[in-house]
Amino acid sequence: MIQHKFINIIRTGVLGIALAMTISACTDDHFDIPEGGDQSGAATQTLWELISTDPTLSNFAALAAKTPVFKDEKHPMKDYYFKDVLDGNVVLTVFAPNNDALTAADVTEYETLLQESPYDVFLRLTGNHIAKNRYVATGTNPKGKAERVIMLNNKKAEFDREAKTFKDVSLLTPNISAKNGVLHVVGQQIPFAYNIYEYIRANKEYSHILKWFNEHDTLYFDADRSAVAGSDRETGEPIYVDSIYTRYNMLYAYSYEPRSVEWAMPHKGINCNLEAEDSIWCMVLPTDAAWEAAVTKMGDWYNYADRYFDKTKEDALQLDNNSAKNSMILVVKDTLKEAAISMDLISPLVFNVRQQREKSAGLDYWTLDKFLEKDFKKLGNTRLDSFAIDQDGTPGVNRLLFDNQQPIKLSNGAIVPVNNWNFRETYAAMNVEVKAERFAIFQNIRCNLTTAEVKEAENKKRAYNADISEESFNNEVNPLALKYGKVSKNKFLTFSTQSDAFLPKAVFKLRDNTDGADRQILSNVEYEVGIVLVPDFYRSSNELDPEEYPDLVKKNKLTCDIVYLIEDLKENNNTNKWSEKFEYDGQKVDTIWMTNTVTFPYSYRNLSKTYPTIAIQSQKINTNARNQGYQPEFSIDRIILRPKTTSQDLGD
Repeated sequence: MIQHKFINIIRTGVLGIALAMTISACTDDHFDIPEGGDQSGAATQTLWELISTDPTLSNFAALAAKTPVFKDEKHPMKDYYFKDVLDGNVVLTVFAPNNDALTAADVTEYETLLQESPYDVFLRLTGNHIAKNRYVATGTNPKGKAERVIMLNNKKAEFDREAKTFKDVSLLTPNISAKNGVLHVVGQQIPFAYNIYEYIRANKEYSHILKWFNEHDTLYFDADRSAVAGSDRETGEPIYVDSIYTRYNMLYAYSYEPRSVEWAMPHKGINCNLEAEDSIWCMVLPTDAAWEAAVTKMGDWYNYADRYFDKTKEDALQLDNNSAKNSMILVVKDTLKEAAISMDLISPLVFNVRQQREKSAGLDYWTLDKFLEKDFKKLGNTRLDSFAIDQDGTPGVNRLLFDNQQPIKLSNGAIVPVNNWNFRETYAAMNVEVKAERFAIFQNIRCNLTTAEVKEAENKKRAYNADISEESFNNEVNPLALKYGKVSKNKFLTFSTQSDAFLPKAVFKLRDNTDGADRQILSNVEYEVGIVLVPDFYRSSNELDPEEYPDLVKKNKLTCDIVYLIEDLKENNNTNKWSEKFEYDGQKVDTIWMTNTVTFPYSYRNLSKTYPTIAIQSQKINTNARNQGYQPEFSIDRIILRPKTTSQDLGD
């Protein structure tokens, strides 16, 4: 069995590595001793011996003897307490509150807390009054200012040698030398504030969000960074005298691979470390009641089927193959709905105060107070999602997100406890947009078939995509853009065929592919369908205006089909095809909204390998229609699905 004599806990996040608590087996003070410090050459007692024999520190001693040392917040070390730390070889500085500061009533309160949550006693008392290294209150401050001290609970505080204060608390009896450090007696408890994660963990009204964090917490032993003293005689296993454990929460990343469904998209994290004491975050914190109400409101949007087709495999087929398609089954676990809702509830909640800059403010970054008092018309979170209110005279977007609740300041920012989760209502849109680009084409391999392949497809009565050409159109340079409309990203796709035997057809994966977007099809939402079409004369490099050359205007008769899952693959007839015919006059860049709406019974949110498809195909153009200016070729800029109701009404 591997033996671990001493434990290091390292907290790791996307913003770096923070030392939370380090207790290592070193006999020498290998840390810098502040200039002018007490070298403790005459000291004969350890810190524990000094504290435990001082009657004015008996309350602190009693609690230090009962407070365990933790591997991490959930795992105390067996039979290893802070009295053992204070009696060991690690060089420490202790700011011990006397009995006037730490009263008998305080001891009773802490002893009760030891039974319920001993880690909180470490955070608030022992870890908040002990620092690694030796800090003595003599001489002048280095670099002319107070030193920053990192406590065992990872909190930062200023130590002023000259004023003999620590975190603005006066040292009543400073510089008591010990063999393993220095003791300062203080007349009040050192002020303590939770960081945001600690606050969530310590308050029962946030159990739902804490559960989601706990499910993504990982602690693993780092053998490469741990010190080995020898090996066990019987097993040969190494004996570690300085064991390094790294604790990492996946939610602190921008994205992470989910544990629940192997073919789901990478899940969204909050892109910040809520335990980082050097940061300034502001987190909207929904209570359990707010969480439950949001889950109820959003539940219909996350209705998942038991199984889906693996569209990525079908996408690789050249021609239709129903027998192969029916074997491409994706099984969805029951946990997907809970995971998807939880992710979407938590991921937008945190704001980096230092990111919220405004030129008129004249600041490199906002202070917490400035951030909390300002009304923002636009606000970006740590994931760089943008929330905006465009109307003048409306309250700031932060007032809506913060539900007009008062913030609670913490050691690394603030939380705003809310009874309503308002983020869904602040999205500028919940549209699903598909930009017409080659990688958005479904079964792209079936485009541009050879003559032989076309003949084979014709004989087997197979449909295939049209020839595709990507057209460039510079909105800033081409004068037609101001008169007839711009195209997104300065490009669009044109669909045509080499043979009159086939009608041009474009089949797209119906999933949002716009920059930075993660909006996908939700269930039980009534969507309006819009096709953004581009006039044929935009394909010409001559920039000819159809007012002068009216024959350049070409019209289209088109059909739009959407194929989506309608049941749990229990029968062969498991998809539904929504269809509508429409026309385009070809005179400008125009969004043609279909007359009918479409509602999907199953959600495609966060699923990477399955999606509906949308097909736009030319209707048959006879000679009479051609004489009227119709043609089978057509050009698409993008496809839009937008909720018929406003985002505020969804789920009500």
